[in-house]
Amino acid sequence: MSENHPFKLRDHGHKIIEMIVEDPDIKPDHKAIATLQLLTKKYDSVILSLEENASLNPELLPVLLKIGEFGALKIVAPASESQISFNLHGIQVFAEPFSAIRRIAGERNAEKIIKQISRIGVTRTSAYNLLQMMRNPEVKFEEIEETASKDLQLVARMLKTANTTFLSRRFPVETLKAAVTYLGLEGIRQLLVHELFISFTQFFSNQRDKIAHLRRCSHLAAYIGKLIKADLPTIGKMRIAGLLHDIGSLAFSFYDKEEYAKVLNMVRKERLTIFDAETRVFGVSHQYLGGLYAREMGMPDYVVSVIEHHHDQDIDPQDFVKLAVICANGFLNEKIEQINFSNYDQFFKFLADEIDAKNPVLQKVIKTAEKAGKTIKSEDSDSTMPSPESESDEAASDETQDLTEDQAQSFAEEIQALKFKPLQFDGLLKEELDSYILSSANAQE
Repeated sequence: MSENHPFKLRDHGHKIIEMIVEDPDIKPDHKAIATLQLLTKKYDSVILSLEENASLNPELLPVLLKIGEFGALKIVAPASESQISFNLHGIQVFAEPFSAIRRIAGERNAEKIIKQISRIGVTRTSAYNLLQMMRNPEVKFEEIEETASKDLQLVARMLKTANTTFLSRRFPVETLKAAVTYLGLEGIRQLLVHELFISFTQFFSNQRDKIAHLRRCSHLAAYIGKLIKADLPTIGKMRIAGLLHDIGSLAFSFYDKEEYAKVLNMVRKERLTIFDAETRVFGVSHQYLGGLYAREMGMPDYVVSVIEHHHDQDIDPQDFVKLAVICANGFLNEKIEQINFSNYDQFFKFLADEIDAKNPVLQKVIKTAEKAGKTIKSEDSDSTMPSPESESDEAASDETQDLTEDQAQSFAEEIQALKFKPLQFDGLLKEELDSYILSSANAQE
């Protein structure tokens, strides 16, 4: 490209324009950048394609962020690490133009689906109105009480939930004001989200298998919470997040049931992940669509995060809400529904570690072992225990004693016997699922 024509333009139709640049170290004063800004006013989506030798200077970041403020900008960089040396803060980068165009089409599909679903009766419920109200961090309990009082069914459920949650109270919760106070903002949000789920099940009543999957995932996620001895608010979050994690799948099927059937067929016959199959058919995944819809509905941030990331492999090991849903969903996908999933059981170790940390018997044995003043590495963890091979610590307290090899081995065996084995999770989840299905069947009779 000559200096007079430092870029090429390619119109892909549907208000998508691609700008191709090959110059190294592109800065804000490059002619292509001024043109790029003008193109965003004429086209809905602009793709900035970097040829092999082209690269972006970090000085461009403020300009790019402004251009891509509403998702209008996509960047194509075949060797992104060498061509873009700075954080783009959410601007998407693709290896080739086709992927960028497919993503644009997917985002447009998602917008159409959200608009279509937004017309359903869910948005006219008291639960929806209250959830929108609670997006305001300064909302007052009195305002919640006033709005809730207009829906007698909702009031009855709030009273029932408050009394169920606070069974240890000496006196029952009899007024809406008391229920709102006892449940707190997070408890109310969880109740409202559950109310919306009930509305979803009525609207999506023809998707029985997916609704059943969501209910089972919710139950198993909460069960995992109980296994790791999470507190009641956290278990409540696990239950709610599990209930809504696949709302994007419901939305896809609602929008085009035949197209979503193609997705499921690809998953089963071609052994694709659900993410790859959905991206092929719709341009975006159910995580993206579900997150978009959850934000539109005013769902709590942790629910949105679980929806958007419940198939991710890089997870904070301390995010137990997300871990519980990922493991419950992965177990159901792989062991029950025979759907290809990616290594959900790798997260069992983090859950097992949490169980061990809250096991008083195990912790007592470990502390007793540590008191001996000598340590060796456990065979399968980073925990420490007595070792006859380590040298004596002259600064140890008077309570410290040397251990024989047999005593050290005995400690090691006792600790290993008390540790929760990650492999136990699948068996426990299967047993709990069988019990849940049986109790649900009995309740329907």
